[in-house]
Amino acid sequence: MLYKESNLILFNSYIENAIETLKNKEFDKAKGYILSAMIENHNSPKPHNLLGIYYEMNGCFDLARKHYRASISLDQALESANNNLERICNFKYICSE
Repeated sequence: MLYKESNLILFNSYIENAIETLKNKEFDKAKGYILSAMIENHNSPKPHNLLGIYYEMNGCFDLARKHYRASISLDQALESANNNLERICNFKYICSE
């Protein structure tokens, strides 16, 4: 039980650090934290959502959509991933007009 608790603490730490470094536009650090979070919990939708944000912030919209969809496939109720996917899909439509 202690192992699972320490993994959860580590996972949450990676997620929090990823969010903070994305806000500060420290993209290399952010990606490292996101990938570490994925290693700790590959069934969580959060790292995929954050990786989608990372790719969107770096202009890689196809990869962003891919990771938003992966996040939603892991948890359809994750509102942030649904909102991000909707926004990026609408953005592409508006920009292509």
